[in-house]
Amino acid sequence: MAGFDADKARPPFQIPPDYEPVATIAIGDLGNFQTLPEKLQQQESTPRTCKENWLSCWRVYE
Repeated sequence: MAGFDADKARPPFQIPPDYEPVATIAIGDLGNFQTLPEKLQQQESTPRTCKENWLSCWRVYE
């Protein structure tokens, strides 16, 4: 997930110093698209793209 900051995750989740946060996930319900502000509706309806170097690591397993 983009924007994950391990140091900022420590205080609110009381992560001890001898543990290393390495990943995060989003949990929740899918909301109503129509209730988003127009700018976010445009962002959410734009096709997503992956960078070529990210895709290349998956080709190893094909």
